[in-house]
Amino acid sequence: MNAKKLNSLFLSAVALIPVLWGRVSALEVVMPGYVARTYVSYSCPAEREPRGITFDYYGNLYLSNWDKYPNIGSIYRVSRDKSVSRWVDGIGTPRAMVWGSGTDYGDYLYVPDATPCDLLKVSPEGAVSTVCHIGAGPHSLELDSTGAYGGYMYVATRNPDQVYYVSESGELHLFADFPGSVSGGHSDLAFDAGDYYGGLMYAALEYGSGHAGSYGLYTIDPQGNAEKFAPALISACDVEIDPYGLFGGWMFVTGVSDVNESYYSMWRVHPDGGVEEFAVGTIGTRQLLSFTFALDGAMYVPEYSVEDQTMVVTRIVPR
Repeated sequence: MNAKKLNSLFLSAVALIPVLWGRVSALEVVMPGYVARTYVSYSCPAEREPRGITFDYYGNLYLSNWDKYPNIGSIYRVSRDKSVSRWVDGIGTPRAMVWGSGTDYGDYLYVPDATPCDLLKVSPEGAVSTVCHIGAGPHSLELDSTGAYGGYMYVATRNPDQVYYVSESGELHLFADFPGSVSGGHSDLAFDAGDYYGGLMYAALEYGSGHAGSYGLYTIDPQGNAEKFAPALISACDVEIDPYGLFGGWMFVTGVSDVNESYYSMWRVHPDGGVEEFAVGTIGTRQLLSFTFALDGAMYVPEYSVEDQTMVVTRIVPR
């Protein structure tokens, strides 16, 4: 299914997500013209901020949870009425997540589990099965929404750092041997189905020990060739391109810039690779790592306080 049909399908379900504002959020949007309010907050045990967040077609929110890093993880589900449940247990290190509704991958939640090195899928009822085993730890995951990359699901690994595509039947194929082997590595993937960013795949790489290597934000063309993009970003964790137009079709990235290396904040990225700081975290370690756009067009950003064991998800919209 091509990007326009997929977006049309999703937009037809916008009304499924209730607009519930809540209190003013602690997250600070430093760029003027936006409103940030808490969408939901709940108690849960975790050692780090979530590395995956997504909505399903029905308006339910999912967050990957690192209960005890690196081998005890879970997935939390926030239903449309904001009731919270520990939806899936018994997984190791869940990371980026995508929902396959409207594509050939079916009505499943897909999540890479980096500890046993498996790509998992979860049914709407919460039943977990393995799609395929990936020798290096899978970290990034995204569906090609452009069609230029075959419409496949793509997954990126660390140590070695490579990008694969996964067929609907679960067959794994190497796409790009990039960047090879660095400390840290792939953290997220995104596809530009709009008009501003060249229709390309984008790869976010976060630095590891020593900070020496290929990190930040890169483009990867349909032939698997990588090129540095947004050079001010020296480490990147999550990259998303506004799919619904409420944010003007802009690209956003959580990462570290060469101006301030002390924490991960969120950046708005221009088509020429320039960046502007968009939002900063205020809870816990102040690190903004993952975020997503929902069917209502809004942006949703989680923060976690280890001290309070509280997850707070902020909803951001233009004024």
